[in-house]
Formats: sequence, structure tokens, C-alpha cells
Amino acid sequence: MTSMKTDLIDNRQIRIFISSTFRDMQDERNQLMRFTFPKLRDLAAKRDVTLTEVDLRWGITDEDSKSGKVVDICLREIENSIPFFIGIIGNRYRWVPKKKDLDDNVTDHFPSVNGYLANNLVTEMEMQFGVLEREEDMHACFYIKDFEDNQTQGLEKEPQDSLQKLEQLKQAVKESRYPSATYSSIEDLSRQVEEAFIRLLDQLFPKGNLSEFEKEQIGQRSFLNQLCQNYICDEMNFQILDEWSDDWNASQMVVSGASGLGKSALIANWLKKTLANEKHEYNIVYHFVGNGGSKSSCENIAKYLCEGIRICYNWHASENKNDIQELKALFERIGDDSSKPLLIVLDGINQIIDADNAKLLNWLPTPSNNIKLLFSTLEEDLTYTVFKNRNYQIHTLQALSIGQREKLVVSYLHDVYAKSLTPERVSRIVNDTQCANTLVLRTLLDELVTFGIHEKLDEKIDFYLSHDSVEDFYQSFLMSYEEDFGKEFVTDLLSIIALSKNGLTETEILGILNYGVSNEEVKVTPLLWSRFYCSFLRNFVSRNGVISYSHQYINNAVTFRY
Repeated sequence: MTSMKTDLIDNRQIRIFISSTFRDMQDERNQLMRFTFPKLRDLAAKRDVTLTEVDLRWGITDEDSKSGKVVDICLREIENSIPFFIGIIGNRYRWVPKKKDLDDNVTDHFPSVNGYLANNLVTEMEMQFGVLEREEDMHACFYIKDFEDNQTQGLEKEPQDSLQKLEQLKQAVKESRYPSATYSSIEDLSRQVEEAFIRLLDQLFPKGNLSEFEKEQIGQRSFLNQLCQNYICDEMNFQILDEWSDDWNASQMVVSGASGLGKSALIANWLKKTLANEKHEYNIVYHFVGNGGSKSSCENIAKYLCEGIRICYNWHASENKNDIQELKALFERIGDDSSKPLLIVLDGINQIIDADNAKLLNWLPTPSNNIKLLFSTLEEDLTYTVFKNRNYQIHTLQALSIGQREKLVVSYLHDVYAKSLTPERVSRIVNDTQCANTLVLRTLLDELVTFGIHEKLDEKIDFYLSHDSVEDFYQSFLMSYEEDFGKEFVTDLLSIIALSKNGLTETEILGILNYGVSNEEVKVTPLLWSRFYCSFLRNFVSRNGVISYSHQYINNAVTFRY
């Protein structure tokens, strides 16, 4: 066994994948989706936890459920939901996928699936892949149907070998290290799921309201972790930050460069490395301004910094009502005290709400000798001019060289997807001027990996490389999604996220898109949403379960197009 993956838990998010057979489980799914989970979402919300249930068989046809594309989405959503899983086993063992039923991407991305093909029910494939054969611990529960109902009326009789496999699956579940139980009615299943969820909630998130600072701290930590995923390290940039942090004669450092070059990712990964070093000599308080939403005012940032500093030094709050004045007092106290030095990191300071000349940064006190400030900003922003006039040390990120791009392409495809491109295709990509932008390059690679028609891969590359600006690139990116998912769906979905103040939960997204539509005529099924979500995932950021756009380019592209 290995340790449990805790990204969702750290983000106070429970995202449960629900695995079950299709035709004999419709009543169970309807009960859970219409009655049980709405109640559990309310219980979770009272503890500042976001609950999302992922049931890809709810609201789709039997024919859709046998699509090879569904298998791919199911496996991806299982990984997106780790460590949460519910398995429901009925009295049927039907569709067994064969390799010809699946896209090549499925077996390439999930090699272990080859061992299940031709022998195992797709639901068993989900349970084996998601829980039973997984080394790390999971929060998983299994429920086994223990009664006959009319859902199987009119269905062909189950073959004997299928019944044997069904019993073997039930036995494997009972003998696993995870809890399993039988249920005697739909209502009994609902009751057991509710009781298990409350136990899980009590275990992971005991009762007690979070402070505003704790909520913000969770969001900041989650954002940092997302920026650290699949990062290709440039040791030179790390070395420059290391040398600055060791130089007691340099109090301020600014990381600058064009949008999309990876300033936030650099700072997040350097921070994570520094925090992991138990010998680091600073107390550290960090704030990603772009993750603050409506809280990105100087007053709210000062309030967050004050609370973070007090916790680091175990100091009590003063009676000072003004957080900006309190921040100045704390800086002076650290300067007068022989306390541990302080490092403050303010990433994306250009995204601060510019009310009352906040971008002049007069609200931020001048640091004493044992306080260091690390910023990132854009060269065209007013904050950059302020930093330059104050003679702060500035490190400007450069566009990737052709050699760096080639290294990134090869390592990113290999490490993230276990794939590769031919040298000729790599050369075409890395020699394109737009691909000097790290964000554009990674977006392009993600799109090529998920493109299913290998014979037309060169056409897809040509399509994306035909544009002369980053803005045009992202317009073609959105156009591609319109072709794959339908223009109306993509327009509605991306527009409501752009129009929302701070983002939307998955439940809110589906609720808005299906507003005024009956359950029987659902417009956007969980399967359709999951297909899009898995494909678009790297352009989203989730903050306490609330989804918004991960970078300004995609937000601007959506705003311009729709």
C-alpha cells in the first residue's frame, strides 16, 4: 500500500465516482442523484466542503453506455476523483468491451486496461482499475444488490458464465480491504450511502466553521499544488531565486516576463521546493493574487498577510482595526525583534484590484533587513514601473530557446502521457514562433495527445501553427472545441463561467445549463460535461471545488468570442 492522494481533500472537495451496471441500476441512480446527493451536498456545504458526484451513466442511453469513448472518460474521471469511489453491483454482468471498441488513446494512457479486455464487464474494469488493484489507500465503499425488482423485466437472460463472473466480482469486493454491504431496497441503499458519507465527513472534516483566513489558505495551497503539476524545471531560474534568497543585501526580487512564460509556475515550484527543505531559514507567507477573485484588493491582501505573519510568529492580533496599518506594525516588530526572518511572496501583483492607486504599492510597507519580498508581474503593468523606479532587482523570464522547447516537448509527452512525436513533427512545432510561449506549447501538446485520428495529426498541427498571434491561437483552440462538442454547448458553458464572479461548482454548471428542463429531457448529461471537463481540464483551475479559468489568455478568448 502507498499513501493516499489528498489533492481533493486538501482543497476541501469530495468528488465521488459512482460505478454501476447500466440497465438494472436506473432506479438506484435516480434515487441517489435526485434525493440522496442533494441532501449530502447541503451537509457538506455547512462544513465548507464541496461535494460532486460523478455518475456517467445517469441520463444517457444504453447505446451511449457501450461507446468506447465512455470507457476513456470513465477511467479519466476515476483518476480525477481519487481517492473517492462508490461501487454498486446488481444482478447483471453484461457489456464486455473488446479492444476494437476502444480508442487507441485508452490503452495507451491506461496500459493496465489491456488485462481486462475481452473478459471483464466494463463496471468490473472500473472497480479493478479504480480500487481493487490500486496500491494506494482509497475512501471507497461497495454496495451489493440483494433483491430482485422489475428493472430486469424484458431483458435477455444472463448467460451462466456471466453469472459466474458476477459472483466472482462480488466475492472479490467482499474480500477486499474496503467496506461492502448488501442493500434490500432502493431506500436502504440511499440510507447506507448517506450514513457512510456522514462518517467520511466527520473523519475528514470535523464540525467547526473555518475562518476566512483558513478558507483562503486552503485555496492558496491548492492553487500552488495545481501550478506544480507537470512542471519542466529550468535550473537556471531556480538558481537565481536561490542566490537572491541567500543574499541579505537584497530585500526585493521581481520576476517578470510576457504572459504565458511560466512566472507563476516558476514561483510555485520554487516555493514548494523551499518549503520542503526543513532547513530553510525563513518563515514564509505566500499569496497568489490571481487566485483571489474579488478578494484581490490591497485591503484583503494586507489582511491575509497579517494573519499569516501572526500565525508564523505565534503573535496575537492587535486592536488595530486597519489591516494596512497593522501590516506596517508587524513589519516593524519583525525588524526590531531577533525573530526568524520572513519571506513574503506576492505572485501576479499586476492582478491586484487597482482601487485608490493600489498598484502604486504605497500600502505595502518597506521591509526591514530581515524581511524579503518576492513579486511577479507583467512588464506592461504599472506595478512594473513602480518596481523599476524603486530599483528593485528584476529577473525577466525569456521565451524558450529552440533547444529548450525541444527538451520540453520530449519530456512533457513522455512524462505526462508516455507518448512521443516523430523528430520531424517535433521540429515543426519547436521552430514555430508562437511555441516559444510555454503556455501555448503545452496547450498544443495537450490537444495533439487527445486527438484521436493519427492519420490527420499533421493537419491538426498545421491548423494550430497557422496563426500569427497567441490570441489567434486561442481562437482556433475554442473553434476546435466547438467542432467536437457543438457550438451552442461550448458557447453556453464557457460563457457562464466567464460571467460568474468567482467561478462555479460542477453542480452549479450542470444546474444552469439544464435550467427549466425535466430530468427525463436533460440537455447536458453528466457524461457530456465529463467529456468536456477531462478534455479542457488544464485550462480550468479549481478553488475549493469552484471552477474558473486557469489563465488570462483563455478568459480573454472566451470573452472576445462569445
